[in-house]
Amino acid sequence: VGRNARENDWLTLFFASPKDLFLHAHGYSGSHVIVRTEGKQVPRRTLYEAALLAAYYSKARGKPTAVTLAKVADVRKPGFAKDGLVLVRKWRTIRIGVDEKTLLRLLAQLEEKDG
Repeated sequence: VGRNARENDWLTLFFASPKDLFLHAHGYSGSHVIVRTEGKQVPRRTLYEAALLAAYYSKARGKPTAVTLAKVADVRKPGFAKDGLVLVRKWRTIRIGVDEKTLLRLLAQLEEKDG
């Protein structure tokens, strides 16, 4: 999960591999979320949790939203773009509600990892 525009760029453009998945709250500024796939199929639960984090770490926090899901290979940064801005060529949308219980568990795991 990117914490700011510069970190979003690093995460999506340098850390992630082309087969990984990119998630971002559609139509809102916010964090890029990367799911490492190692070329394997990702469980639905993992996609749901990643989408929940993308919505939480965006201006859509606290309300149902659509989350863009794409392969990192389909995400690029135009030369003129400011930090954090990317273009997505092919994507699908996940609609996500507010799931407080799951969100609190995920945030605790992130806090544990950061601390």
